[in-house]
Amino acid sequence: MGGEGSFGCVRSEETRLKLSESKIGKHGHPHTDETKQLMSKSRKGAGNGMFGKKLSEESRRKIGESLRRNKSGMLGKHHSDETKKKLSEKAKQRTVNANSHPIIVNNIRYECIADAARAIRFDEKTLQGYVCKFKKFGTWPRSLSSFKICLVQEKEIV
Repeated sequence: MGGEGSFGCVRSEETRLKLSESKIGKHGHPHTDETKQLMSKSRKGAGNGMFGKKLSEESRRKIGESLRRNKSGMLGKHHSDETKKKLSEKAKQRTVNANSHPIIVNNIRYECIADAARAIRFDEKTLQGYVCKFKKFGTWPRSLSSFKICLVQEKEIV
């Protein structure tokens, strides 16, 4: 009981409007002009945490230096040959796992997802994402319901 989420829940138009209005100013929803003015006013004068204070020359110099500095944590550093090799292997593995997975669509075997996507006139990246989700959850989306899709399970060579 509980924990199933709101999948399949149908909300009335009134409830949807209330939810929409409650999200104004949160989670990427823009603030209203009235709210923007209130926020601006609250940060001016005595409402500002720095009101009446002055930074020392040393503090100003430090802030200036930090703003001019390169933000990369790797500046002046280099990966060791061993680390470069590990990063390279991981990148190759990601490419192989993502693109070279044999797949059967409508009883036709394709050696990679890209070929299958072209054959069924489907976006390659989208199909790739669906394959990853299928591996995790075991279900295909409705947009692929008209196709008979099967992933080819091959033995790993160690």
